[in-house]
Amino acid sequence: MTQDRPRPASGERAQSLPAAARPSAEHVRALAAAEALGVRLLKKFGQRPLMSVWLGEDTTGQRALLTVVDACGTPSERARVIRAAHALVPLTGVNGLQHVHRVLDDVDAFTCDFLGAGSAADLVVLRWSIARRLAFVCQVCEALVALHEAGVVHGCLCPDNVLLNDDLCPVLSEVGMVSIAESLDGDVENFFGYGAYAAGQARHGAPTTESDIYSVGRLISFVTLDKAPGDEADFAEIDARNPDVAPVVRRCSSATQRYTSMAELLAALQICRQRVAPTEGDVVNRPAAPRPAPTASRVAEKAESRKAWAARAPAPKTGAPPWVAIVSAITVVMLCVVGKTVLVASAVLLLALKLIVAVAAVGVTAAFRVTTGARVGLSLAALGVAFVADPIGRFSRFESADTVARGDAARAFVQTGGKDLRKKRFQKADFSGQDLEDAQLGGADLTAASFAGAKLNNAHVDGTSFMLANMAGANLTGVALDRAYGVESASCNTLTILPPGWFCTAGLKLKRGVAAPL
Repeated sequence: MTQDRPRPASGERAQSLPAAARPSAEHVRALAAAEALGVRLLKKFGQRPLMSVWLGEDTTGQRALLTVVDACGTPSERARVIRAAHALVPLTGVNGLQHVHRVLDDVDAFTCDFLGAGSAADLVVLRWSIARRLAFVCQVCEALVALHEAGVVHGCLCPDNVLLNDDLCPVLSEVGMVSIAESLDGDVENFFGYGAYAAGQARHGAPTTESDIYSVGRLISFVTLDKAPGDEADFAEIDARNPDVAPVVRRCSSATQRYTSMAELLAALQICRQRVAPTEGDVVNRPAAPRPAPTASRVAEKAESRKAWAARAPAPKTGAPPWVAIVSAITVVMLCVVGKTVLVASAVLLLALKLIVAVAAVGVTAAFRVTTGARVGLSLAALGVAFVADPIGRFSRFESADTVARGDAARAFVQTGGKDLRKKRFQKADFSGQDLEDAQLGGADLTAASFAGAKLNNAHVDGTSFMLANMAGANLTGVALDRAYGVESASCNTLTILPPGWFCTAGLKLKRGVAAPL
């Protein structure tokens, strides 16, 4: 009967490991925080100023982020992060804010929602319309309105901490947690990504709602130009692209005429979005124009229009049922297994298996719903990959790149009665004592192979390479050695039975001619 023993703490377990396998001090702190907060740690997710972020699972199996304040931070810096996390707990449920679930002061850590779709910094690859981009910033403003009404200021807004949920909607993170004045020396050169979006108040350690308004203006510049905001030249570029957007950005950056509240900025931004919407395909209510009376020319115009539309209509897409691709993939795998485990020595059978793999590779692509042109392209690509990759040839032991594997396969083949080894590569193979009478060896590469004591009588050796082969004690009766290559470099002994016109020299080498009398 065993007795329960107390489990060692995380630090004790780490100390019991070899030095090379011990986790880092940062990892140890994360493990301790995860254990205290009931999170199973999976991997490190990212690093933010003064904070390491870890991916984990809570007790329900849901993914969550564990944020641990770095030990290198000063007591005031660590207190600021934890204080900001506590302030966000009551705001759980507010749209657009990353929800903080639990905070533990003892381990300087907290858990929050996992958002793995990226951040606003990734918007440059989405190629959204200007109306969609402005709608995105409007959602950021709505979240900030709720934040300001709760008496909380973000203070360090930038694309990297505006996260994306699964619907690509913005979610604000790091609310009140980063002070670029206290921890990052103002980030004047935008090394950490905050400086280009920070108002003067934030740079001097006193962020306000006005500094958040300034940051939103810089965020509008970023999503409009797809680059980090810079100097006055940006205003001219924004004005050239979107004259309705430039005044909003200018006012956000103005020291004297800045919007007085985030709600005011939101209202202006919504009006701006409505103005640019007609050029972006949005529906706009217009008075209905009177319909002209149908005339012969009008009817002809409509007929031509329908023909033009039909010509521009996208080509229909087709695709086979998913089971076709599944069966084809299983076929490829099974044939590869056959090539790996079965001795496929017949060239005809090997070619047949390769053709079946090629057809199955085309079948794998059959379930994709694409146009006819794309279907042809996919099929040709699948055939090309099948022949270039050549899985049957690669897995077949007779075609293996491993010399030893090929030799073992050849010996096993001969032992089962196989004698057709034409055009095969069996360098250094061991055929000692094997029965190869009447064997087909034409064109085979048998360099350095051993035929000691083997029966090779009447074997066909046209174009065969016997370079450095061992023929000691082999029976070569009836073998036309003059049709093979490298025979005179092969070794022999007094027990080697040779065809007429060949003899074994004193140096135990095969030689063509008549041996000199002793």
